[in-house]
Amino acid sequence: MPRYERVNDTEDNDLPSNPPNYDDLEIGHSEEESDSEHQVLLNGSSNNENNDINNTTGVNLNNSGSLEAGVPPLMMDYEEEDGEEAEEETYDLRRRKLLDFCSKIKKMSYKFYTNLLIPIHETTVCPLIVFYGVLSRKIDFYLSKLGNPLIMRRFVYVVLMSVIAYIVTIIGLNKTDSGINGMFSDQDELLHYAKRCVDLAKFEQDLEYLSSMPHIAGTKGDLAIADYVYESFSNNGIKSVYKTSYQSYLNYASNASLVLKPRAGGEFKIDLSELNFNPLSTNGKQHDATLIYGGYGTWSDYEKLHNNMSIDFFQVIMVLKYGDLVSEQILIAQSHGVQGIIFISDGEDDDDDNIQMKGVGLPQFGTGDPLTPGWSSNLPNRIDLDKSLLVPKIPTIPLSRKQAVILKDMLEDIGEEWDDGWFTGDSHAILVDMEVETEADAFHPSWDIMAKIDGKEQNDKAIIIGAARDSACNGALYPNFSTAVLMSLVQLFQQIKYKYNWKPLRNIYFISYDASYYNYAGSTELLEDQLGRIKHEIYTYIDISQLGIGINELNIQCNPMLTDFFAKLNDKFDFHIKTENVHQYGNWIPYMSNGIPVVILASPENKKGETPLDSCSDTWKNLREVLYKEYKDGKGWDRTSRLILYTLEVVLKFVDDPIIPFNFATFVDNLKDIFEDLRSQISEINDENVSKLDLRSIESSLATWHSIVKEWEKVLDMWGQVVIEEGQNVEPNLISVHRWSWNRKLALTPTKQIDAGGLPGLRKFYKNVLFGPTLWTITDGEHDSWSFPGVRDAIHDKDWNRAQEQINAVSNALEQSAKFFRDESFTDV
Repeated sequence: MPRYERVNDTEDNDLPSNPPNYDDLEIGHSEEESDSEHQVLLNGSSNNENNDINNTTGVNLNNSGSLEAGVPPLMMDYEEEDGEEAEEETYDLRRRKLLDFCSKIKKMSYKFYTNLLIPIHETTVCPLIVFYGVLSRKIDFYLSKLGNPLIMRRFVYVVLMSVIAYIVTIIGLNKTDSGINGMFSDQDELLHYAKRCVDLAKFEQDLEYLSSMPHIAGTKGDLAIADYVYESFSNNGIKSVYKTSYQSYLNYASNASLVLKPRAGGEFKIDLSELNFNPLSTNGKQHDATLIYGGYGTWSDYEKLHNNMSIDFFQVIMVLKYGDLVSEQILIAQSHGVQGIIFISDGEDDDDDNIQMKGVGLPQFGTGDPLTPGWSSNLPNRIDLDKSLLVPKIPTIPLSRKQAVILKDMLEDIGEEWDDGWFTGDSHAILVDMEVETEADAFHPSWDIMAKIDGKEQNDKAIIIGAARDSACNGALYPNFSTAVLMSLVQLFQQIKYKYNWKPLRNIYFISYDASYYNYAGSTELLEDQLGRIKHEIYTYIDISQLGIGINELNIQCNPMLTDFFAKLNDKFDFHIKTENVHQYGNWIPYMSNGIPVVILASPENKKGETPLDSCSDTWKNLREVLYKEYKDGKGWDRTSRLILYTLEVVLKFVDDPIIPFNFATFVDNLKDIFEDLRSQISEINDENVSKLDLRSIESSLATWHSIVKEWEKVLDMWGQVVIEEGQNVEPNLISVHRWSWNRKLALTPTKQIDAGGLPGLRKFYKNVLFGPTLWTITDGEHDSWSFPGVRDAIHDKDWNRAQEQINAVSNALEQSAKFFRDESFTDV
């Protein structure tokens, strides 16, 4: 808003605080006296007078009686008595004028009082008072026959005011252009206004600055970007803006070396830099290890190497291409006794120098600070790094495709050839000396930035819009694009708020998360620090970190109770929407593991993590070329605008629809599908003990939920008929109270579908027994590896007793959540 200088009141308004005393004023000569004096000075009337003047003033006159040239005229000296008389006459004249003015004012006020006020009082006010007194006595007389007149008066007043309010509402006197339709917002009007307000120039400016420097978590660049986001939130007028610091384990590139020693002799040292670094890579040093190429390092790849070449992996450094899930590649390598991994980055045809610095934390056992697994890093207890399951036990180094060509050439014609043209190598064909040394800090700060818009109706319920902020390098496409979208959303919501005096029905949190490359420490530590409050308040977490500029398609991963929400969302912005259950790790994992429904909005190319993501080729310069060259005629920016508006519409409906948009019908249908998938997986197992598994308890729980769905749909139909169809978006107060209670039930029901003790064994971090990752999500990809994780983990291990326990845990979670939702005594929490 423009700032205006304050006007100084004393400059032009220097008036005295008390009225002037006219007796003390110095009065000048009257006009008549001045004129006569002037005539005397200029026109001498007689010789005597001229002589008097000459004698008195010493001024010479010429023959015509005028003043000589060049001599200034002088004022005559008056006798003292004449001056006093003149002053008295002038004073009397002004006093008479003042008295005349005051007399006129008194006459006017007297006429106003006698001719207007007194007649109105006698003809209107007095009769009304008399009439009111008679009517009041009459009313009291009749009300006394019904009960206490005082109580009955209040009752009649309430009824009368309710009737008046109803009439005003029905005839539309309360309708304005304020974006309100009945009791609820006119969301179409708000979106129409937001469409006019999308500021792509500011979006470009923000994105350019966010991408102007490397900002890996905990560095000066990261702090500068965090401050920029903080100031952007504050400058948009949001009062509740916070910067929260968490002390967790972070490490950085320090010293790495890779020396190749072929069988033919000699040594080849690959030049490495600080870019050859994987966040959370462990320190390690290997001498004379065997170099082996293993494709993507899957279980089948290792089986192929073992069967065909009898390789002993305990003295092997594996060369692997980055797969869909790096952490699983590391776990498989560790299980085979591999001593280290060299990752080959994806590359582009015109840029083989890309080094993808992907994080190598192990979210299969939990996310967050590896030294405080499962509790907040603000607490004093910490474990030793070598005891943490969240970091690798073997060192890793990423190479660019150009650097990897040296390895490929050395392995040529040694061992078996793969489909991609690489050769396996064999024992002792090429030996490797590999060393990784990082600079680590167990108490290093990182920063989450949070802004909040308060709801007007249920400010004990909220959603979170989250985006990653830290980057492996400059990070223009990921994650800065999503950070710029987050900043645009804050701006648009504030503009809507000021334009229409609007507030959402429930709270909105906008959070920029740090340390995402470090096993999603930023989001995890925030949740662990405030778990009780978040579980009570947050009913949906929406992540936009993977939004990008790519093709006209959006991939949406979400809890199945939200798939119907996106199916019914009118596609005003011409995106091809694909929805599915969550099948990916990210900042949403800690929320999902505690039962909070999550939504991930992603562009397909960002979801896959393809180059140039995670490399220093992901710059503003390259992204700008894509926006201005590949997407001609402004299509790139047009797509960006539509993406921002689509995200805004999603958020708006989540926080401003009267009833939280959870659909239990799609939830139950999806559970039936994945239950059949589980039954199919069990039927494929060739083990006589598998027949002992009893799935009937889950079937019974699903039947219970099926009946709940029918009851709930009747409630929704009733509310829609009363409020939407008949009430024209006007909701009676009694139904409002019920709706608030329904929303609280809806928000808390998913959090009841967990096992507080977590999954068995080493995976207690994961408490959601319905939806979540299995230990081997890629390996078991033939079936839905992100559902019933405890059951599927036990089946993978062929631990049938544990499998039955987890089946019972699933059934119990469904029954307990159903009982909670049906509890009629529930009013608040």
